[in-house]
Amino acid sequence: DFSKDEAFNILVLGTDKRTGSGNDGYGDAGSVGHADTTILLHVSKDRTNATALSIPRDLIVDIPDCPTKLEDGTEKVIPGLQGARFNRSLGEGGRDPGCTMRTVE
Repeated sequence: DFSKDEAFNILVLGTDKRTGSGNDGYGDAGSVGHADTTILLHVSKDRTNATALSIPRDLIVDIPDCPTKLEDGTEKVIPGLQGARFNRSLGEGGRDPGCTMRTVE
């Protein structure tokens, strides 16, 4: 939801999950995909400029507890981690992109 007179942020995520033909030799074949490439894009209030910040996958951060909706519709809180690599904010333990967003916030 974008407002005309406010700055806004977009979080762009790329994972290290390797699927598709020809990718057998790359990455972890059993991986659910972790936050491999993460860019925070900030667009200014007056829309005259934008700033992109790349977040290193190995940056040591605190990952907060993350409420996550499961496929059956129930919710599970995935415990947070202290002093963990940023890329663990997605995929591990069922963490979804919302968990990565909470970590960035």
